[in-house]
Amino acid sequence: MPFFIPTSSVSLLTIIGNVALVRATNKHTRRRDGKEITGMTMYTDTYLFENGAWKCIQAQLTPVAPEHEPADDTIVSIYIEGKRQERHS
Repeated sequence: MPFFIPTSSVSLLTIIGNVALVRATNKHTRRRDGKEITGMTMYTDTYLFENGAWKCIQAQLTPVAPEHEPADDTIVSIYIEGKRQERHS
């Protein structure tokens, strides 16, 4: 079973009325058979506030070419198996 570590590097939230746009760039690392493979994606999720709750109505994901990946020092959160990790400088 592969081991997957997503890390979020940049995020932006924009709210216009009852619509919210969430944009972020995520770096991920997969460990399989003792090897690590990293990659990066950008995403935009669109939420609609309706009946007292935010609902995701659209999600888009785009791979980032390695030569366009931002530096690791821009990473703001690290998650391992869905749990946020403490950052150590």
